[in-house]
Amino acid sequence: MIRRIISTKMCAAIVLSLISIGCSRFTSEGETLIRGTATINGKEYVDITKRYWNTDFTINNLSFYPEYSMFLICMQLQPKGQTKLDYEYWISFCLSTEKTGGLQINYPYRVEYKKSLEEPTVIIPNDVIKNFATNREKVINTKANDGIAIVANLKREATRSVEGQFIIRSLDLQSGDCRGEYTITTPAVDGKEELRINGKFETKFSKYPYYSPYLK
Repeated sequence: MIRRIISTKMCAAIVLSLISIGCSRFTSEGETLIRGTATINGKEYVDITKRYWNTDFTINNLSFYPEYSMFLICMQLQPKGQTKLDYEYWISFCLSTEKTGGLQINYPYRVEYKKSLEEPTVIIPNDVIKNFATNREKVINTKANDGIAIVANLKREATRSVEGQFIIRSLDLQSGDCRGEYTITTPAVDGKEELRINGKFETKFSKYPYYSPYLK
């Protein structure tokens, strides 16, 4: 019932509101961080977020769950040069590390579009993890597939699974600095726009940043 009532954009707003409310005692405004860049169908975007904690964790972190052989990362994109914080796209990758025996540098984690999977309706991290966890056997049953990727167009309130590739180019476990790139190439289907996305990210690496009831 909740999925039918809450829109995609509202879900994103709820996540950000919870972050700001829970951490307002540290700072009222938060620190704006640019975590990367991307081009979507030729248009330039920045991956931008707010940090309210006195730590390096933001929702854009690369979150690794070693006991479950998976990691999650989200990108929050808005047009380059836009001064107001107002996201247009939200991209999530949830990927298995079973084939690589852990996080691997320069390995192309691949995502294939699976028609058999139910289309996602929300983008809250726990729901992305649930989508991956409940479909894990379907998702990684081929050599060419390592997980799922979800793109939400917040302006159109449209969310869809997509296909693409995700690569970690560098990872410093001491500082937590993590850099890499991703591509998404998905044709126009069922009235949804064609997507050609090329992105680069600079973020922080973290283990178990929040609890997920779906990882058991």
